[in-house]
Amino acid sequence: MFRHLLALLRSRSLLAPVLALACAAGTGSARAQELGTAGNLAFGAERLFGLYFESRGYELPGGADVDRDVTVIGLGWGLSAARALLTVPRLGIDYFIDEHFTLGGSFGIAAVSEDDDDGVGILLHARAGYALRLSHEIAFWPRGGLTFATVAGDGDINVFAFTLEGMFTFSLHDGWAFLAGPVLDLGVVGEIEDADYHEILFGIMFGLEGWLDV
Repeated sequence: MFRHLLALLRSRSLLAPVLALACAAGTGSARAQELGTAGNLAFGAERLFGLYFESRGYELPGGADVDRDVTVIGLGWGLSAARALLTVPRLGIDYFIDEHFTLGGSFGIAAVSEDDDDGVGILLHARAGYALRLSHEIAFWPRGGLTFATVAGDGDINVFAFTLEGMFTFSLHDGWAFLAGPVLDLGVVGEIEDADYHEILFGIMFGLEGWLDV
């Protein structure tokens, strides 16, 4: 069953555009309104694309520290051979309690392939936000929360991170918008094969956002 799931995930080059189209199509029935109305349910395809700068490290059994700084260009739905867990694209859902405050989260899944080492990466994120409407077309939506990411395979890796996002929404049509802004993940608690692990990420991400009134 694991191999079938991995084979399905390897078609990840198709998943990103399909999800993006579903996000846009799903907003066709949304009412003509601005993002930021009490009762709005927002759903997004997040981190579809991005440029990220990462610092990752772990402690060897002998006590020596291994640190690595990498630049990751996120394109599509898979993890690179470098296993940048926190760059996983994800599906986000947020509910507007009033015109500003939001509660929500996101979920991501991706395939990992490095030489003969295959695995499945899963990410869960819970967050709160505060949206500020700058105009009919533009809103600023800072969000923060906790993220858990893991890779299950020949070598397990997991990390807990505190995540901050400064998202801007650019609406070209009522009911959906482009999503872009800086992100910061502070993954200072983690483990890789019984050794301490950390992953800290900073970058800019791009995605799509849709919403409807529930």
